[in-house]
Amino acid sequence: HPDLPYHTTLPNASMLRHGFRWARPAGRWSSTVTLRWADGREAGAFLPKYLRENTMEAWDNSSKQRLDFGIPMDLRVTDVSLENVSMPDFSGPAFRLHFSDGHVGHFPVPRPQQSMWSRELQHQKRVTWGGTEASNIQEELTSGSLHFKWQDLQSDSTKSATAKRWIEAMHSHGVAMVSGMPTDENIMKRFAESLGTYVLPSVYGETFQIKSVCDPNNLAYSNLGLQMHTDLPFNAQPPGIQLFFCMQQADEGGESIAMDGFAAAESLYQQDPQAFELLCAQPLLFQDVTSEWFLSAEHPTFELNGNASPMTPERLHRLNFNERTRDSWRQWNPENLQQTAEVYQALQKFEQLVEERSRYASLRLMPGEMICTDNWRVMHSRSSFLGSRHFVGAYLDWDAVRARWRNLSSIFQSQWNSLQN
Repeated sequence: HPDLPYHTTLPNASMLRHGFRWARPAGRWSSTVTLRWADGREAGAFLPKYLRENTMEAWDNSSKQRLDFGIPMDLRVTDVSLENVSMPDFSGPAFRLHFSDGHVGHFPVPRPQQSMWSRELQHQKRVTWGGTEASNIQEELTSGSLHFKWQDLQSDSTKSATAKRWIEAMHSHGVAMVSGMPTDENIMKRFAESLGTYVLPSVYGETFQIKSVCDPNNLAYSNLGLQMHTDLPFNAQPPGIQLFFCMQQADEGGESIAMDGFAAAESLYQQDPQAFELLCAQPLLFQDVTSEWFLSAEHPTFELNGNASPMTPERLHRLNFNERTRDSWRQWNPENLQQTAEVYQALQKFEQLVEERSRYASLRLMPGEMICTDNWRVMHSRSSFLGSRHFVGAYLDWDAVRARWRNLSSIFQSQWNSLQN
């Protein structure tokens, strides 16, 4: 605590009385060390190895990576004192610890994990939108909080705040629109760079041109209307964010459509919890076969956070739904046809919810406009069209996008600052 007096180096006898105490739990783990502030309050209980690997001297200030490896479990703390330190990332009280391997370093006491990550984006509330909210989402996309302007992502005075708001909108609602973009085929890379990241390549390239062609290797390259779906479930990890940019709109039709798959999953859970649980538990196979590649991967329709029960919509992590690429032919199990029938029934119930048009937010994009969807949550499609239509597609990686949000939100520094309060 910064307002408390701090110890000078204590002799071993008084270390046990003031600085720390040993606890020797049963089992094969080494003793724990309980550190105490100068007024006797407990700072926390730690394993010696944890203390040793988290002294500030065990880390490189520039790369923020650990320097020391192979630290033994039978390590002991031999001396302790409390000092005020001033280092590049932290100024405040830290325990100066001596270890049996000769290392001497300063240990700033962290907050518990739950408190340390309380501001994390993934812990912030998601706003699901179903049939009653879809029309409001459509309005927000065209002129409200989910609408962003390209010029705001380019101006030095507004680009950081705008990028942060865009990322937060993608987390909370799973969909956003950007307008006023140059009709340049490299615009997707420029957009990613304006966020501080890069496009995520796929087998279709860094970006891909969406035009109607003869004999397409993907129905997206036809003029047909498409069913609601998530992209690339035949990848071991499907891309996190989908971008669709309009270069040229069709003469008729070609509306871009989005729906909240998590909201539909919640509705399925309310109607038939067993169907929801079956689609959480049963992996389905997906494929993408062309003359150049054969992609194949298994995913349950609903992926949840963690492994514990119960299976509920609050734990939804990722949706995998793409009937055009679901590969039941290669997943035939003649010994378990009853389970296959049950999966079909559960899928049919979910598909009926997917086909409810009242859940759709529909936009007819014009050149220079882009719709962005959370590919792990929000399904997308388009209506059939007549005439020439040219869109450019790209993906972003959620890990990279969240990393930028932490930087824009100063999460790293705020975690250190919280230790001084």
